[in-house]
Amino acid sequence: MQYVKNQVKETGTACIECGKKSIVEDFDTKEKSCSGCGIVVDEPNIDYATDETKKEGSGGRTGPQEDPMMQMGTIISQTGKDAFGKQVKATYVENGKSNNYLYGIITQDKRSKSKGIKTIIKANNEIIRLCNELKINEEIKQRGAEIFRDVKKEKMTAGRDALVLSAACLYLACRESGQSKTIKDFMRHCNCKTTIFIRYFRTIQKTFEIQTEIMSPKKFISRIASRTEPPINAIIEKHACDIVDQLSDQAGKDPIGLAAAALCYVCRLKNYKHTLRNIAIAASVNEVTVRNRIKDIEKYHNKK
Repeated sequence: MQYVKNQVKETGTACIECGKKSIVEDFDTKEKSCSGCGIVVDEPNIDYATDETKKEGSGGRTGPQEDPMMQMGTIISQTGKDAFGKQVKATYVENGKSNNYLYGIITQDKRSKSKGIKTIIKANNEIIRLCNELKINEEIKQRGAEIFRDVKKEKMTAGRDALVLSAACLYLACRESGQSKTIKDFMRHCNCKTTIFIRYFRTIQKTFEIQTEIMSPKKFISRIASRTEPPINAIIEKHACDIVDQLSDQAGKDPIGLAAAALCYVCRLKNYKHTLRNIAIAASVNEVTVRNRIKDIEKYHNKK
């Protein structure tokens, strides 16, 4: 590979460090440095590098990577109240009359934005709120917002609640990436019925043909173990993961119930004082479900 030196030009100014007139300017980086001692005298504040996400030949842009969720701005509240719930007093006197100029700002903001943009802004705010509540990473958050924009393009928001649709898009993004988030986790923070949420989720999945990963019970073992009182140690978790790996004929079973049953089964073998009731409460499943999954595990080991 041949090394090509950057084109530079001499400025004729003296260096502040060594005193020699050897200051040169780089055409590519726009930096001014001394060719003798190497000190950088001046450097630009503008990032001239193109965005790495853009393909070659598309022009590109400068600066950091684009964030589609931050391009829609914000919505000015129509209530005229601040974050503390107090009424904002923004009045001025003109021709002996008292006028509220905040009303004019709200009206102008309301007229300048279309209904579609407002829907996307509300959906993005709901996705951000759910991500903060459920500790969902940035990549899945961006994917959920992308799915909702596709839903908006297909005009699927007509007659449907945009907030529930945005939550369903975020849950679909979690299922697509294989993250261990359940419908119960979303229902704790969403103000809607479970049947409506599932209906929206299935409609979006069928429309865009998004393939979701099967939720593995191994992803729920550490969560259940940490919620149990007292917490279950890592040795029990490892043995429970080994048992789950051996159960290949349990497709279609509840992964959370199977993970709780594996933990309870190992605790009984190791004589740990963790009852079935405590593990079922930590997993948020019924005790009967855990008991039935334990019977399946015992049948598998008896066959061996």
